[in-house]
Amino acid sequence: MRVTRQVEIDLTVEEMAIAFANMCNDEQAEFLNTVGETALNWPNGGWCLQFASVVEYLSSAGRGVIDVMAAHVAPDDNNG
Repeated sequence: MRVTRQVEIDLTVEEMAIAFANMCNDEQAEFLNTVGETALNWPNGGWCLQFASVVEYLSSAGRGVIDVMAAHVAPDDNNG
């Protein structure tokens, strides 16, 4: 027997961050790849405009995450 149900779950930003932090490396990469693919369809400046707005809300911890990630990504990295 198969039952299909639709369930809505409200997650807080903190819960999403904890879920991301607890993912394995391949899952984190898949998450970030999906964010990148989703952002390709954003109009009016898309990802660039979004980050220009986001940075004013980042704490030093948030900026640190981006700095560490950026340090490990080669500019010409074409994986995936």
